[in-house]
Amino acid sequence: TRHVHSVSNIEVFETANPEEFEVQSIFINCRNARERDQDIIMGRRVDLIRCVKGDYYLAKRLIILSHNVLLSKNINTFF
Repeated sequence: TRHVHSVSNIEVFETANPEEFEVQSIFINCRNARERDQDIIMGRRVDLIRCVKGDYYLAKRLIILSHNVLLSKNINTFF
C-alpha cells in the first residue's frame, strides 16, 4: 500500500493555558494498492499541543472526516 499525505491550512491558537496551543488543519490522504484499489480520505484535524520543558507534544487529536460513509476496505493510516 502506498500513501500520499498532505496537511495544509495550519492555524495555531492560544488557549487559556499558556503551555498549550490549539492547532487546526486540513488533510488529504491518497492511498493506492495493487492495480485498482484507490482511496482518497480528507478531513480536518484539531490538535492540542502541550509544551513541556521546551519540547512540544501532541496531547489530544480530534479527526473530523468529510465523508458520511467510508468505502475503504480498511484504514491503515495515521491521520
